[in-house]
Amino acid sequence: MICCQISLHPEYFEIRHADDLLNNGNQNRKWRAFAATRLGGVRLIDNIAIN
Repeated sequence: MICCQISLHPEYFEIRHADDLLNNGNQNRKWRAFAATRLGGVRLIDNIAIN
């Protein structure tokens, strides 16, 4: 059996307006969540609509 230890290092998590990436203003606008983390030697980046 092979066992390895993988380290997860979050870099950022932000919630921003989908159209201009600002983080203030009208709550009725479309928003996206953005995140990045390192998993071992790989950097993972993703975003998702949240409304």
